[in-house]
Amino acid sequence: AVDYNPFSAFGLKFMYGHAFRQPGIFELYSEFRGNPDLTPQQIKTGEFEFHSLLLNDKISLKLNTFYSHINKLIGKVEDMTMPAGERYENIDHKKVAGFSVFLNLQVFNNLRFWSNYGYLTGINNSTFNFFPVENTAKNKINAGINFKILNNKITTDLKMNYVGKRKANNANKWFNTYMNGYGPAYKKFNLVTSYKLTNMLNIQVFIDNLLDEKYYGMGRE
Repeated sequence: AVDYNPFSAFGLKFMYGHAFRQPGIFELYSEFRGNPDLTPQQIKTGEFEFHSLLLNDKISLKLNTFYSHINKLIGKVEDMTMPAGERYENIDHKKVAGFSVFLNLQVFNNLRFWSNYGYLTGINNSTFNFFPVENTAKNKINAGINFKILNNKITTDLKMNYVGKRKANNANKWFNTYMNGYGPAYKKFNLVTSYKLTNMLNIQVFIDNLLDEKYYGMGRE
């Protein structure tokens, strides 16, 4: 990473990473579709970030965009010699891109608002058309309010998480049969309230999923 801050109000950051994912034991040795000859999945990612602090650090803004190239992607191919009729294999590479926006606003000394938005999409290798990434939402939004009262003795954090609809993979027969291939979007709220008894002791109350939202994740199959 290279972090360049020509002025106190804003800066630029350039990042590059290269990593791998070792095949899991299920992918290697499952009696139904395992393949012990799998090699690690590789990924190379480049990122660019712009960040800024304005109005005596009351406004913080960050913009980030990235591009990832995955090689030796571990997927499934048809193989009628296996009990499941398929096997895990190092298949074609995949390209993924996205961006995110972060905003932090100190409205008053005892009131702060923050939010971020993330966008993620796959890119077709030959046509460069966009497509949804399996098991991952294209759109995600998080937002929160932090406020303090009674001379900062009581602090309250209210957070909202929104996850857009998610594309199921082809092996997930239930979603593809009954849900048009997508898991539905959802939003949920979390609340944390802290009371400062002394400088060394806080009492906290956590309420996860404040509005009792019903939602679920994406199964692999």
